[in-house]
Amino acid sequence: MGTRFVPRLHDVSSRLQACAAIGVQNARWELVMGLFTKDIANMDDLLLHGLKDIYYAENQIIKSLPKLIDKATNRDLSKGLKGHLEETKQQVVRLDQVFKKLGQQPEGVQ
Repeated sequence: MGTRFVPRLHDVSSRLQACAAIGVQNARWELVMGLFTKDIANMDDLLLHGLKDIYYAENQIIKSLPKLIDKATNRDLSKGLKGHLEETKQQVVRLDQVFKKLGQQPEGVQ
């Protein structure tokens, strides 16, 4: 008797082999997309999800930096954090423009 292929599903290459063994087309794409989230079906969804992720992160930075600036005792550190805060605010403005061009509402993914 031949040996039976039993994949270890925590191993990426084994998952690909298992998908290929049962005839799943585009196994690599389905595996990669499955690693992210169920609502990502194509590259456009992946782009939008990534933008939402970045939008969320930038807004979290905008919320937390003022607290750090207030607690900073070193003048250079405070100045650097203030510069970073202004830069981050500009990034959010740019992201708003990107969402608008894509016809999407700016929102973050938690």
